[in-house]
Amino acid sequence: MMKSFSCNPLIFLVTIRDAARLMAQIDAGVLPVGENDRLVGMIADRDIAIRAIGADKGPQTPIQEIMSQRGHVLLRRRRT
Repeated sequence: MMKSFSCNPLIFLVTIRDAARLMAQIDAGVLPVGENDRLVGMIADRDIAIRAIGADKGPQTPIQEIMSQRGHVLLRRRRT
């Protein structure tokens, strides 16, 4: 069974600290990243660990520097 959800409006984050705090607050491992009312990427806790902390980047690092920019959407077709 697949669950669907909506993320409206997109939450606009600035730094990886903002993302980490929001992830902790809502108990999530991944967040959408919006820019100019568009989805431009995703940031995951793994992005923060590997691309930021592992690369000695600080908490004020813009999320655009470490987010995943290419995403794929999986859709389930209904049987007719």
